[in-house]
Amino acid sequence: MLFDLFENIRNKRFFSFLNKFFRSYFFIFLIAFIYLLSNLFSFELFAYYSIMILAIITFLFCEDLLPTIPMLAMGYMSVSRDNNPFGFNGDTIFQTKSFLIQLIIILVICFLFLIARAIFIFIKNKENKQFPRLTIGFGVLTFVLAIGGLFSGFYEIKTFCYGLLVGVSLSVGYFVYYYTIKWETINKEYLLLLLTTIGVLMSIEILNINIVTGAFTTEDGFSRGNLYSGWGNYNNIGCMAAMALPGPFALAILKKEKGWIFNLIGHFNLLFLFLTQSRNSILFGLVLYLGLIITMLIFTKNKARLFNIITLGSILVLVSIGLIILKEEVAKVFASLKNAGFDDSNRFNIYIESLISFKDNPILGKGFYNNNIFQWGSSDRITFIPPRYHNTYIQMLCTSGVIGLLAYIYHRYQTITIIFDKVNITKILYGFAALSLPLLSLLDCHFFNLGPGLLYGICLLFIEKEKELSIIR
Repeated sequence: MLFDLFENIRNKRFFSFLNKFFRSYFFIFLIAFIYLLSNLFSFELFAYYSIMILAIITFLFCEDLLPTIPMLAMGYMSVSRDNNPFGFNGDTIFQTKSFLIQLIIILVICFLFLIARAIFIFIKNKENKQFPRLTIGFGVLTFVLAIGGLFSGFYEIKTFCYGLLVGVSLSVGYFVYYYTIKWETINKEYLLLLLTTIGVLMSIEILNINIVTGAFTTEDGFSRGNLYSGWGNYNNIGCMAAMALPGPFALAILKKEKGWIFNLIGHFNLLFLFLTQSRNSILFGLVLYLGLIITMLIFTKNKARLFNIITLGSILVLVSIGLIILKEEVAKVFASLKNAGFDDSNRFNIYIESLISFKDNPILGKGFYNNNIFQWGSSDRITFIPPRYHNTYIQMLCTSGVIGLLAYIYHRYQTITIIFDKVNITKILYGFAALSLPLLSLLDCHFFNLGPGLLYGICLLFIEKEKELSIIR
C-alpha cells in the first residue's frame, strides 16, 4: 500500500532491492525452506508468523502480490506429522486453544492486508477491469457445489459451507492474482520454477516420512498405511508430487543446453513419487511423465536433445543396476504396493452405489454428506470432511446431480479452450500442470480436496496470462 501511495519509496535503493529479491526465484526457495522446517521439525508457529511478516512486507512495500503466490501454493504442505490436526499421534497444537487463537489472528491480519492492498491496486489499474475468461465456469461450479442436494430432503448448512469452500479453493488464486500482478514483468519460467521447488519439497517430505516410518529398515515389508504427513495420507502426498512433476521436465525443454540439469531433478522427483506408493498418483504421474518426455524429445534440438537423451539413458542404466543389486530391499519397501496390486479398493461398489443414489435425485443430487458411500478414513457424519467416491465425475453426479456434472464439464471446456487458444509450447507445458489435477481425480477425488485446488487455479491463470509474460532469459 505504501508502494502505491508514496512514489519516493519506489525510488529508494533498499526498496528496489527488496522488490527484486521478493520477486526472485530465491524467494520461492526461502518460502519452501520455511515450510520444510515446519513439516520436518513441527515448527508450524514459527513458519506461520514468518509467513505473516513476509506477507505484510509484500502488501506494504512490493509492487504487486507476486511474492504471495509461493506462500499460498505451498502452505498446504507445512503441517508436520506430529501435529496432524486429526491427532493420529495424540494431542497436537491444532487442538490447543492458544495455537488456534494465534492462527486465526495471523489469518485475519493477512486477509485484511490482502483486501486493502487489492483495493489499492484495483483502483490504480483502472484499465484492467475486464472479467477473467474462466469467471462463469468457476462461478457456476462453485454455486452448484454449494446447493447440491437442495431439494433432496438431505440438504444441510455444512453442504453449503463445504461446497463454497471447495469452489473458493479452486478459484481464489485465479481471481486474486488476475488483478494484483504486473504480468508483463514476470518471466515465463516463474510457474515452472515454483512447480519444481514444490516437487523437491515433496521429495524431501516423502523421504522423511519413509525414514520415520521405517520403510527402509523393516524386515517384514512395509505398510503404505503408515505413509501420512500432517496434511494427508499417501494419496494426498502423491497427488501434490504428481501435480509438481511437469515443472522440471518443462524447464528441461525451455532451458535448452542446460535443460539436462532439470531433467535430473525431474527424475529425482519421480523416484519419490513412486515412494508414496499411491497407485493412482503413480499411474497418472507416469502418464504425465511419458507425455513430458515425448514433448521434450520433440521440442528440443541439437545439443539440448542430445544431452537429454544421454541423461535419460544414464538414468535407465543406473535404475536397472540399482534394481539388480538392491532387489530384496526394494521388494520390502514396495511390499505394500505389491500386495495392493490391482485391488479396486471397493471403487466399483462405490460407483454402483453412487449411481443408484443418483437415480433417486438426478437433478441436484443429495449433497456431500447423505449418501452413505464408503470413504477413506471415517464415515462419521459429524466430521466436516465428506466422503470420497474415488471418481470426480461420479461424485459430481451423486452430490450435485446432472446440473453439477454439466457445470463441471463446462468449467473443463473453458480450461481446455484457454490452453488451445493461440497454443504454443509454453501453454502446452503449463497445461500439463493444470490438467494434472483432473487427471488424478479420475480414480480419486483430489478435485474436492482444498490444497491441490490452490495450485490448480494458479496454473490456469498463468495459462490465460501467458501471452503477457516476459520472454525467457
